[in-house]
Amino acid sequence: MLDKDGTRYTVQVMATPLVRKEGQIYGAVLVLNDVTNIRVLSRRLKYQASHDILTKLINRSEFEKRVRNAITHAQNDDGNSAVLYIDLDRFKLINDICGHAAGDELLKQVAKLLRVLVDKKSSVARMGGDEFAVLIENTRLVDVEKTANKILTELAAYRFSWDEKTFSIECSIGMTEILPSCEGLTYTLNAVDSACYLAKESGRNCIRMYCEGDDTIIERKGQERWIQHFD
Repeated sequence: MLDKDGTRYTVQVMATPLVRKEGQIYGAVLVLNDVTNIRVLSRRLKYQASHDILTKLINRSEFEKRVRNAITHAQNDDGNSAVLYIDLDRFKLINDICGHAAGDELLKQVAKLLRVLVDKKSSVARMGGDEFAVLIENTRLVDVEKTANKILTELAAYRFSWDEKTFSIECSIGMTEILPSCEGLTYTLNAVDSACYLAKESGRNCIRMYCEGDDTIIERKGQERWIQHFD
């Protein structure tokens, strides 16, 4: 409803008919309840449940939901998708030297940059810490590779300034396709996370591709983490 000055209200309407003894309706009683604040609160809670408060990107939970949908579409032959997993290589250094406020600002700037670099139809998420992910739906592998390379190049060229200090930032990117033969959400995220980990182990500032059936990537990641723990 709109009032005289144009203010919009969300109302809940309950109507009760007035019926004569003969069963004829001769009117009705309407009760209008202003639920504007309730609706605003509901939208706010829904947003907070699906978004990262710091970067305003979708969070891990929402991202996983969208990946599940992409897997279902692929299995129904409605189009293949791909996932990129992005790990910032110099975040800890900046965080340790300049403090958490600088680290938070860096994450916000990277989030804005990723939204610019990625197609508006794609989903960009903060997965936690300094890790981000991108879901690119209904696309060709060659286009996914172009997007990954663009992200790698732009982040390598980006400079972060804080308290009269300037830092370069780089990233490691894991990449995997979502095909009709995809084994599910857990396998997909493990695969792309493992590919990202190996990109880091390969010298950082590079992209590592996981292809279905290439279980050696996941196995190698597990072995290397075990070796590090043993050492």
